[in-house]
Amino acid sequence: MWDSNQSNVFFSFPLVPPKLDEIIQPPIVLHNNSVMLTCPINFFKPSHLVIKWYKIKDDGEKRPIVKCINGVDESWCAAEFSHSLSEFSYPDHTQSVRSMLLFNATIEETENSQYFCEVQHIALQNPVEKFVKLDPPNSVVGEKLTLSCKVHSFYPKEIVVRWFKDKDLIETDEVLKITQGSLEKNVFELTSQYAFTVSLLDLKCVYKCEVNHESLMYPRVEEYIPENLAKYTVEICHSKSSTKPYRHTYQLLIKGNLNNI
Repeated sequence: MWDSNQSNVFFSFPLVPPKLDEIIQPPIVLHNNSVMLTCPINFFKPSHLVIKWYKIKDDGEKRPIVKCINGVDESWCAAEFSHSLSEFSYPDHTQSVRSMLLFNATIEETENSQYFCEVQHIALQNPVEKFVKLDPPNSVVGEKLTLSCKVHSFYPKEIVVRWFKDKDLIETDEVLKITQGSLEKNVFELTSQYAFTVSLLDLKCVYKCEVNHESLMYPRVEEYIPENLAKYTVEICHSKSSTKPYRHTYQLLIKGNLNNI
């Protein structure tokens, strides 16, 4: 029997779209050291959220890194990147999240790369995103640095690769390993490497990889210039109230000309 006194009750839950702040990055990026990028996502409700991180290099292709759906990660690059969340709740029932991407920065992989944090939410008509472009990682004085020069899609097989520091030829005992192309079997490819220990004298030096091949009218040259160098110094201190020493570690960023240091 229908009860005329019955009525339908509808509950309305206000939707609050997330607000993205600029991605937080470290002030100094060091070669072969860990880097954390933090994407602040603030004051949204309900709490259901999709976060995606992407990377774009020189070729313009958008490479997915990780997708996080309501706190559960689906990673495409688990060996290279790790992802974590820090969540906050407020009295008005809104939420905030810090999405943190951790990876190892190298000159080869990080230079000219952009990192995107994209957010999808029910209160948004379209995804919103922020991006950051890291400064080239700085080499560390006293640590080993390996430069790589990849040459691909050449024929015939005979080729000459030389390394220079400024105008001086670098003598190496490297034996080039020339292999068939990974995509095309009728062409060849190789990767030449030069490793050295970074010193203050390397600041602003021009390292060159020069390729000579009969298909080239002129040698092809690629350059790497250490614009900045990082240096660690350790100071041992003694407290007046204790005989036990304690350590301070400082990180110095060296820029410009050595004459100004």
